[in-house]
Amino acid sequence: MTLIDWPASGYVRQTPFQLIMKMNLFLSSRVQKTFIAASLGLAVLPAGVEAAPAPQWLQGGDAARITGVACSPDGTMIASASEDGTVKLWSTNGTLLRTLDTQPYPTTAVAWSPDGAKIAAGTYYGGWASGRPGLGLTCLWQATSGWTNSVNLVRVTTNCYGKVSALAFSADSTRLAAGCAAGSNLVTSVGGGSVVARCPAYNTSVRPAAVTSVAFSSRGMMASGCEDATVCVYSTSSWSQLWYSTTAHWSNVTAVAFSPDGTLLATASLDQTVKIWSTNGWTLQNTLTGDTNGFASVAFSPDGQKIVSGGKDGTVEIWNWSSGACLVTIAADALPVTKTVFSTDGSLVISGSDDGTIRLWSAADGSPVCTLGSQNYFIGAVAISPDGTLCASAGGSETVQVRKTSDGALVQTLAANTNYVSSVAFSPDSERLASGGGPLDPTIKIWQISNGTLLTTIPATTNGVMALAWSPDGLTLASGGDSVEQNITFWDTNGIQHGILPGALSGHTNGVTALAFSPQGNLLASGGRRPGNMVQIWTNNIPGIWTTGIVVQSFISPSTSNNVECVTFSRDGTLVAWGRDAPNDLKIGSIANGTNPSLGSGTNPVFSVAFSPDGSTLAATYQNTIQFWTNGSSWSSWALCETVTNEVVRACCLAYSPNGNLFVCGREDGTVTMSPNTRGALGQPALTFTGITLNAMGATTISGSVQPWTEYVLFSSTNLTDWSFLTLAVSSSKTLTIAGPSISNAPANFFLATTPP
Repeated sequence: MTLIDWPASGYVRQTPFQLIMKMNLFLSSRVQKTFIAASLGLAVLPAGVEAAPAPQWLQGGDAARITGVACSPDGTMIASASEDGTVKLWSTNGTLLRTLDTQPYPTTAVAWSPDGAKIAAGTYYGGWASGRPGLGLTCLWQATSGWTNSVNLVRVTTNCYGKVSALAFSADSTRLAAGCAAGSNLVTSVGGGSVVARCPAYNTSVRPAAVTSVAFSSRGMMASGCEDATVCVYSTSSWSQLWYSTTAHWSNVTAVAFSPDGTLLATASLDQTVKIWSTNGWTLQNTLTGDTNGFASVAFSPDGQKIVSGGKDGTVEIWNWSSGACLVTIAADALPVTKTVFSTDGSLVISGSDDGTIRLWSAADGSPVCTLGSQNYFIGAVAISPDGTLCASAGGSETVQVRKTSDGALVQTLAANTNYVSSVAFSPDSERLASGGGPLDPTIKIWQISNGTLLTTIPATTNGVMALAWSPDGLTLASGGDSVEQNITFWDTNGIQHGILPGALSGHTNGVTALAFSPQGNLLASGGRRPGNMVQIWTNNIPGIWTTGIVVQSFISPSTSNNVECVTFSRDGTLVAWGRDAPNDLKIGSIANGTNPSLGSGTNPVFSVAFSPDGSTLAATYQNTIQFWTNGSSWSSWALCETVTNEVVRACCLAYSPNGNLFVCGREDGTVTMSPNTRGALGQPALTFTGITLNAMGATTISGSVQPWTEYVLFSSTNLTDWSFLTLAVSSSKTLTIAGPSISNAPANFFLATTPP
């Protein structure tokens, strides 16, 4: 055989290999080599550039209805408030930048100071009790060096007027008004937090009613709307009342907004009108009608010529306020639009909805620009493809999103299962994805990722698919049933059932909640819901598709009151780890002898767990953190080495990339985070082909030099242009030998090896 240096330039630009090579170079932390082996020789393609550092990104949405939207004064960012207890900061191109929070309480309002340095968010603690409205809370943050860098919580102001339902900064950013559920506007000093004024917003001759909206003008006025149809305007110098009306509208006043020059006040109401008033004499200038269910929000454009309104019927309308003409009507959402604002430059309209999404529209013609938070509600399942290029996330939004691991770019949105998606699993060739549905859609769906085509729908159970696992050889898809059908079922990729392990045999008498194949494919771990909350290790004595299983090890909990939430194997297949929703129930078990020590304390509940590829680290979710444990002198000796705070939002699920260089986490607030990882990571060392042999019987054997326990992806080609997935390969030593029918039968003259991140 001959070793040939093959120049990277020219060749790689014309083939799919260019994409593979670029991926490796981008995700690697060092200069990388990718190798091609030909049946008549070996070719080495040296990398020509220094690798870029591994990326980090956040994507996601909000897990509950949107209660507020605000633009940064410089027009580069958008803040959204949600009842999930978060304030999300976004770039205008849809990138999630960071999350602030009011947890454990819902976020009810948000405002950005005109100087751009502060953000306020409202929330509440407690409800009406003994005739009292509970406590309203206002959180104030300050950015010292930009909102993507250091952000400090300046203070939390508590009031006795109930939920903070509206917020507004004064034009000079020195005062903050909070509208409250008990009907008062509480104005505080931004600098020191002292109370400046308390201004009633309701009809004081009747009874208190909640403030729905508050706004400052550029001419020293503060206006508010109230649920009892009252509109109040106060002077910000004397805090005397300038205008008070209980007849401007006959129903709930949902929003108020001043024009930029302060000469006009717009009021929106559930009485199906938006009214424009002159602030000089409070005469009515125009009445806009259109939304059949009432208006929920209103805002002026920066030039003061237009108004945008959001309707309970899910529409967004842009108006010429002076003529009353509706210029654009946008069918924005199936649910009520809760908030609408213009962007700082007036080119965009931003709308928030009851479904937890924020959408951007062209103010010129109403065409959609982008959606912030296109995956809403909790993220309950994440997975990284075996080739390391894709990440799938799913949960309560009824969809599966597939993104690039490199930058988070959306590849596919799969309309997966009704109600919620309980589990996802990639095929070993990274070309297909399986999703499992909850009780309202208890099916398994198999998707072609490249074009989003639904290949197969498997009616798996009658009460929900709780767990999925794809065998490393790609032949078997295992599913776990819910409480009604407590079975482990084995399917091929065409949806044909090949075997079943009933609950009576498996010991999982109330549902199978977790499944995982060992990397070698010879073992399957299963976990169950209480009272059958044991962890079972199964083997299949018949090569090929699994049809049944024999228990080789059982890990039985002394308590039957908690579910097994997750299970995973170490890469060498000798250890299994699992977590329960029980106090201090993160465990590691030896498959050989059955011992299963608990790891530390403060690990309740554990919803997801994963071994690093080198086996040195175990990652587990714990509330709003990820805990990383390392083994000591023996496999049974583990110590907590690091706790990473995942902001303040509960971490629901996690996964390592194939070689541990990336780490993905799904959160309760609908966010997916992808981060570079060094704990137990293997890097991306290249596979060096050392030989290809063909015996007299026509069997092909490929050998190579590798880093132990590193995963490689092998492809084959007949023409150096079209590459087909061949196999995944891992060796426990520095040498790798690959043989068998899949290699011998491959119609190939060339073989390609890549190293996933």
